[in-house]
Formats: sequence, structure tokens, C-alpha cells
Amino acid sequence: MVDFRKKKIIANYDQNDGVAGVVYILGNPALAWNHKKIGCSRYSGKKRATDLNKEATTAMPAQFFCLFEQKTIDCGLAEKRVFQRLVKYRKGKKGQEFFKVEFEEARTVVIEECQKVDQEHKQKEEAKKIIEGKRAVLGTRKMLGRYALLTKLEKKK
Repeated sequence: MVDFRKKKIIANYDQNDGVAGVVYILGNPALAWNHKKIGCSRYSGKKRATDLNKEATTAMPAQFFCLFEQKTIDCGLAEKRVFQRLVKYRKGKKGQEFFKVEFEEARTVVIEECQKVDQEHKQKEEAKKIIEGKRAVLGTRKMLGRYALLTKLEKKK
């Protein structure tokens, strides 16, 4: 007997966390006026639009196209922050990435959030280097201390 019940598909919304990529804004003439698809990809917005066009041949009568993309060091985090800021514009079913928003507003939010994420990442990396540098200095001091102790012990012999 064949089970025709739909299997529950669990989306992995964290798959792009910590991954460099782009946050994109896609358009589609078949969408209602001012509706945009906003998301992230490890690749380009153009590639994502092409993938959607291949996957959704029966669902959308028109083709997706990339309106804008912004590179970022962590596209998953940037996407989540963009979604938080644009929550009042979100449309569609749960899990869908459609927003009824003016292009310029969406573009501004994407740029700002990607820049914030990149700046935070840069600050974390600089902090790590400082900490590693302090560890190196402490390690050098310990080695010098041990060397001095060994030198004193050898002189006593």
C-alpha cells in the first residue's frame, strides 16, 4: 500500500548562518504591485532567480529577476535582521519571503543590515587578534621567564 499523505518538510532556516553570500531582492511581473521576494544565497541573486524559475515553472506564470543584491560576510544573519525590520510588510504563507514594500525602502534596509553585520564581524575579528596577541605576549613572557630561570640554574652549576 502506498502512503499518499504529504510528508512534513522541515525547512532549515539557519543553513546560511555564518556563511558569506548575498541578500537579494527579486521581482516578478506576476506578483502583485510592489511585492518583492527578499532572501539570501551563498551565490548571486541572479542565480537564485534562475533556480526559482526552474523550480517553479507551474507556480509562477512569469520569471523572477534580480533587482538588487548586497554582499555580506554572514548572509543568514543579515537576512534575519532584514526580515525583522520589514516584518510589517511581510505577505504570504509562513516561511515565504514575500514583502509588499517600496523597492528603495527594501534596498536601504538590506544595505544597512549587511553593513552592520559586516562591521560587527570585523570588530569581532579585531578583538580576536588582540586577544591572540595578548596570549602570544603572555606566552613569550612565560618562555622568557623559564629561560631566565634555566640560565640561573645553569650558572649555579
